[in-house]
Amino acid sequence: MKEHLFVKIKKSYIIIIDIMKKHAKKYGINYIQLSILLLACNKDSTVSSLASTLDITKSAVSQALTGLLMKRLVTRQVDQEDKKIYYIRPTKRAIEIKEDVYNSNEEKYNKLLKEMPIEEIIQMDALINKFNLILSKF
Repeated sequence: MKEHLFVKIKKSYIIIIDIMKKHAKKYGINYIQLSILLLACNKDSTVSSLASTLDITKSAVSQALTGLLMKRLVTRQVDQEDKKIYYIRPTKRAIEIKEDVYNSNEEKYNKLLKEMPIEEIIQMDALINKFNLILSKF
């Protein structure tokens, strides 16, 4: 019997989360904290934007941030125009962690490229984007 598409997608998601959890464990944080750290390293992030991107509550983001702040992996910078908003900024250590995670995943990406040509990966990316767009309309 063929496996249902959603089951296959869920299996891929679990594999990705497991990879994230292994990276996070190495630094004494959880995978949500690692996700926040990586996002904060790549663009201006607020609690609201992080909650939206990760599809978790603002409360969950704030809780994860508390741990990152205690470990001195991020800082908070108040918006000069709206004092209620603050930006999450990575520290030098957070940037080092991001680079280590990316470098570690580079090896996995290269193995993937050996098994799947770049054209297939590009096609898969386009299909995932289309799939997500269609699902978001439900």
